[in-house]
Amino acid sequence: DEGLVYFRAKIVSMEENTIKLAIPTDFAKVQRREYSRIEFSTNAKLLEEKIDVNTVDISAGGIKFISPKNLVIGKNYELSMKLDNLNEIICKVQPMRSYQTKGVEGFIVCARFSEIKSADKVAIVQYSFRKMMELENSLNDW
Repeated sequence: DEGLVYFRAKIVSMEENTIKLAIPTDFAKVQRREYSRIEFSTNAKLLEEKIDVNTVDISAGGIKFISPKNLVIGKNYELSMKLDNLNEIICKVQPMRSYQTKGVEGFIVCARFSEIKSADKVAIVQYSFRKMMELENSLNDW
């Protein structure tokens, strides 16, 4: 899996230009995205294609969803979704990656928002922050 990880390790030895480390036991993945992604499961629709999709996660920069059809990478699609019971967002998404995986019927599509109103982007950031705070509070209740 690509990406960066953060870890602490004990130095076992240092010789000239070589440092030997003990194998770390704890790793943390480093988020390299501009916006944090959160789980987001709802029904959405690609309007022009009349395709129902199921969302997986969302950030202010993009969305991941499951589509019954393979979509064209780089093409703009108009997407309609409800962020919560109040906010309906209609925007354009551009698939950057599409793949199939075992146990999932359809195509997993990773798309960026190519056209989105500023107010809708702010609503997504606020929604994400609220959900992260709810998760943190639920973990603190343990």
